[in-house]
Amino acid sequence: MEVKIKKTKISRLNYVKLILKKVSFSPFLFKKELQKGIEYCSDAQIALLKRWCLKHFASIYAQIIIQVFRGFEPQLIKSSN
Repeated sequence: MEVKIKKTKISRLNYVKLILKKVSFSPFLFKKELQKGIEYCSDAQIALLKRWCLKHFASIYAQIIIQVFRGFEPQLIKSSN
């Protein structure tokens, strides 16, 4: 008997969100995965990710989110022009 597994595509942004949800129990892991996740995203996705992070995790990790995204502000400004 053969079992077929259907592979689904997931966007980089959604993958990063999934990982952040899973590691949200640890400030260290959250910061590390957020930094890695930003590197995988396009400039437009970085802006969406920042908004999403602030919406879902600002009450817990506001300082981490602000600190991590501070290094990527020039890219966000370029993408909006």
